[in-house]
Amino acid sequence: MTSIRYGLPRDENVTLKIFNILGEEVATLLNDEPQSAGFHVAIWDGRDRQGRQVASGVYVYRIIVGDLRETRKMALVR
Repeated sequence: MTSIRYGLPRDENVTLKIFNILGEEVATLLNDEPQSAGFHVAIWDGRDRQGRQVASGVYVYRIIVGDLRETRKMALVR
């Protein structure tokens, strides 16, 4: 399980997706969902869109908030 922490200066819609190192989408945690201003934590349980456990390794998450797009690496360790 991996936690992704983020903060919003104002109410915004948020999209948060997980990709493998090849750039293939693995999971969608938030899909243009309204979030209130403040700090939030999204939890990824290490499962793909079909509910299968993915392998340990390096993954990338992309968060989109309004016009802001940020991509970061993360490690999933089992």
